[in-house]
Formats: sequence, C-alpha cells, structure tokens
Amino acid sequence: MNAGKKLVIGLTGHIKSGKTTVADYLKKYGFYVLNVDKFAHKLYKKGTILYKKIIKNFGNDFLKPDLTINRKKLSLKVFSNKKTYKKFCSLIYPYLNKELEIKIKKLKQKIIFLDMAVLFESGFYQRVDYIVFVSVSKNIWIKRVKNYNNFDFIERAFNYQNIFNLSKKIALSDFIIYNNKSKRHLYYAVDKLIIKIKGYLWKKKTKNQMNRMKE
Repeated sequence: MNAGKKLVIGLTGHIKSGKTTVADYLKKYGFYVLNVDKFAHKLYKKGTILYKKIIKNFGNDFLKPDLTINRKKLSLKVFSNKKTYKKFCSLIYPYLNKELEIKIKKLKQKIIFLDMAVLFESGFYQRVDYIVFVSVSKNIWIKRVKNYNNFDFIERAFNYQNIFNLSKKIALSDFIIYNNKSKRHLYYAVDKLIIKIKGYLWKKKTKNQMNRMKE
C-alpha cells in the first residue's frame, strides 16, 4: 500500500499470542498503532449498515436491552462452529477492508502499524507494505491461558484462526517474532524489529536526498 507514501505494517498473530503486548511496546516508542478490532466495533454500531446485516444473518439474541450489540455474546455465537465463523467472515471482511483503507488514507502519520488479528483471514495482508507475525507454540500457549475462565472459547478461536494455514502465514510474513520465552525476550525481539524499521527509513531518506541532488 502506498497511501500517500505511508508505510503500513500489519501486526498480527493468534488470539493471546502476545500481539497486543507488542503493540503497546511500539506505542511507547512513539509509533502509531491502529487497533483494528476496536475500529471494526465502530462499524457495526447500532443503526449502521453492518449492524443491520449482522442481525439479519445471525439473529438478535446477542443484543443488549438498548439494542446495541453485546460483543462477547456475538463472539460466542460466531465461534460456535466453523460454518458460522466463515459466514461472519464473508459478511464483515469486505466492508472492514474498504473502511480500513479509507481510514489509513486519512491518517497523517507516515508509519502506521495495524494491530490486526485477522490480517490474513480478511485478505488485508495483500494491502500492507510489511507483515509482522507474533508466533507462539501451541503447548506454551495452552500453559499460559489454561486458567482463563473462558479457556474453551479461546482455544476454539485459536483453532478457527488456523483456517488460514499457519505455515502459509509465516511464509508470507516479513518479520517473525517468537513469543515462547519471557516478556523480556519478547521486548528484545521488538527492539530488533524497530532497528530494522529505522534502517528502512534511513535508506528511504538517503535515497530521496540523492534524487533531489540529481535534479
């Protein structure tokens, strides 16, 4: 994507992989991180086109008394089986991708990180400049989340996200951050990523300066 010469970096990974921890760390460095999950929530607020489509296709048993969507109940319904999950994806992703492109074009930041769990599933991975994938082994992942009250739901979400083959995700990614050790090791991996990004920017700046000298 070259929306006004912006550098758009997709940050993705499975549910509870440590992706949000990476996003928060990037923010501390001053990078702009767009939480696509929160952005998507705004797209199906009460009265919107997507809100009406969701109710038409999935019923209204997940609505609150004020008729707004209870996202937790909707998530439980979406991840109840793979057929429902795929149906939800086909409904929301085309709309999400369109609105996300509009949002990116409006942003003034030159470097934009997209904190986006569904980067691959939505197809938006084809519209970013670089992909950062946060990976965690299944065994370590289970040890970390097995005491969660909603563990069964989290595990189901993890497995459904594997509909887009894990090995393919890794092959398509430009940077892999392995989150199999401590948080300190995770931060060290992000530090190395930041150095690479700054190196890219330095090369880009130098190239632009050289081009101006030739004019």
